[in-house]
Amino acid sequence: GEMTIGRETVRLGPGTAAGINSFQPHSHALSRDGRPGLFLAFYIDPDWARRRRDLPSTAPLFSAPAIALEP
Repeated sequence: GEMTIGRETVRLGPGTAAGINSFQPHSHALSRDGRPGLFLAFYIDPDWARRRRDLPSTAPLFSAPAIALEP
């Protein structure tokens, strides 16, 4: 399927995940070929993640909605 995150469309699959920042508008469209999908969602405490990554308190956690996955 696909996700629209902000104004960008991300095609999800085995090699691509999606990163959504807090309060960022997003939606999901199911696969057009009818194949089932499997999703695993993590809700990350933004303050904790920013401290771990030494980011300013106003910085987004994800710089882009598409996240490349490596095997």
